[in-house]
Amino acid sequence: RCRIYNNHATGDNVTGAGVYIGPKGGTIENSLICGNSAYRSGGSNRGECGGGLHIEGPGKIYNCTIISNEDTHSGHLGGAGGFYADVATFKMINTAVVGNHCRGSISRFGSAWSCNPSLSLSTLSNCFVNCAFDCEPIGLGSVKCDISQFKITDGNVVKALPNYLGINAGCDSAYSISPLDLEGGSRVKGGTVDIGAQEFDSDIKSIAFSPVKSEIFLGETVAYTAVAADSVVSPSYNWSVTNATGEVVYTATGAKMEFTPESYGSYGVALTATSGGESMVYEVGGAVLVSSQKIYVSSDA
Repeated sequence: RCRIYNNHATGDNVTGAGVYIGPKGGTIENSLICGNSAYRSGGSNRGECGGGLHIEGPGKIYNCTIISNEDTHSGHLGGAGGFYADVATFKMINTAVVGNHCRGSISRFGSAWSCNPSLSLSTLSNCFVNCAFDCEPIGLGSVKCDISQFKITDGNVVKALPNYLGINAGCDSAYSISPLDLEGGSRVKGGTVDIGAQEFDSDIKSIAFSPVKSEIFLGETVAYTAVAADSVVSPSYNWSVTNATGEVVYTATGAKMEFTPESYGSYGVALTATSGGESMVYEVGGAVLVSSQKIYVSSDA
């Protein structure tokens, strides 16, 4: 599991700025290849390189994300931002190739990837299994996605968003899948492996609301605010308030909730946060205690 990012290569014989798989082959798995750039300047094959990855042998690229890489040569055909394949002996499985760029003439596969002109499309299609491309998908089980389905922060932190079409779209049987993804989390969530280096995670690590407990008089209103930690996208919130017998007496949606009790007693508050199809519940019994404003004075006082 590797993060390969912000590498830049320039020269007559440059291949992949991020990763180079040579004639003897190699394997890269559960890795992110992001923000790399290559410029092949000399020779008859100038420009024929991949910003993120260059393949010249029987490589194995499993559950990787190749994103936001660039071929910076502006005056020659053949290159691609994502990867360049010199051979058709590699295998790319459950890998996302998206948001890459090419400054020169675009290959038949857009900026995503390119290959040696001698290779036929029918031969190359056997190299891909359940991959995701922002160009025309190629290979068995592959899907089309785009860069808007990802969030990139700090240059190399990449998260899939809930609308990513590669969620649960990988192939579990194509190879012996590692139990962990790039982040060290479970490799399979939701029943089927995702396409890319990371399994989709709504990233709601914890939720709470403030204040936790309130004491008010009958007729007053208590206001609560939801807090969710480390969420990729803003969650949706649902509130419920129960009385001492467990009956739901009030519900609301949104990050803020106001509740005005109609009778004395103790009330519980439950908050449910949902993001990307995953939910988390935070519940506090006796969160609201409602008492009377009347003051009773005995005759002896």
